[in-house]
Amino acid sequence: MLNFSARFVVVASVLGLVAACGAPQSRNEVASDVKIVGGKKVDANQNDARRLSTVALTTDVQGDDQSKAPALQRGVSFCTGTIISPRVILTAAHCVQEFDPASRQKGGLLFPNASDFLVYFGTQVKNDESYIRAAKVVPHPEWDPAATLQPFPRTAPNDIAILVLSQDIPKGYEPVQIADPSLSLDNEQAALAGFGVPFSRSIGNTGTLRQVDVRVTGVNTAAKRFSVGALFRGACAGDSGGPAFIKVGDEFQLVGATSTGAELLTACIGVINNYTDARQYKSWIASVSE
Repeated sequence: MLNFSARFVVVASVLGLVAACGAPQSRNEVASDVKIVGGKKVDANQNDARRLSTVALTTDVQGDDQSKAPALQRGVSFCTGTIISPRVILTAAHCVQEFDPASRQKGGLLFPNASDFLVYFGTQVKNDESYIRAAKVVPHPEWDPAATLQPFPRTAPNDIAILVLSQDIPKGYEPVQIADPSLSLDNEQAALAGFGVPFSRSIGNTGTLRQVDVRVTGVNTAAKRFSVGALFRGACAGDSGGPAFIKVGDEFQLVGATSTGAELLTACIGVINNYTDARQYKSWIASVSE
């Protein structure tokens, strides 16, 4: 699920390169390249949250590059999201809001209207009508792009956002429960899912739902995020905003949303992928979901 094309802005880190794992920086970069790396495709009949609660973000808006058709028409996506209620999708702030990688300053929403954000239901994005338009798009007001791209931020980057749908999710999909903050994540196995590229953002082959299992390798309480991954296993461009699940009893529960990953020469190398700890944002999510 590691793929970096549209929204992997890079900064130096102790391991190599840290980049945002998803959305386009501007309307002329609607193809995203963060994909699950080292994983496998999710079967269309798979009966757990990795399929039932994971969705793709795409658009029918054409970017500034008139030679490229809109993402939906090309069968690609720019980010991933997770269903947390019948009308609410959790994703990353950098998937819905512009920012300048040079100044690390944020701007407005990526597209002019909330309805330009399409939530696609299926394991493979196609040019059909298997989507629901957003009615409201809300990035966290205190999202900090500079802190997001730091390997060890001292304060919370708040790289989280929600999309409120214009209608309920279709039959065959279901919301996933956000885990309790008291659940320990240390060295737990996490299941990642996303529509990003499998290896290199230079290819941009997003739009296929993939999954991979990794271990939680660190928890940054002050930054409200945690890291997961292994060599060549993790998230990539287009996976941004997508879920990290932990199995609690017999069910998967949501613990995080993909934020950044490690990249070397446009290739996702796994090792460290940073996830916003969704459990720490339950009150904010509830306050903006109506």
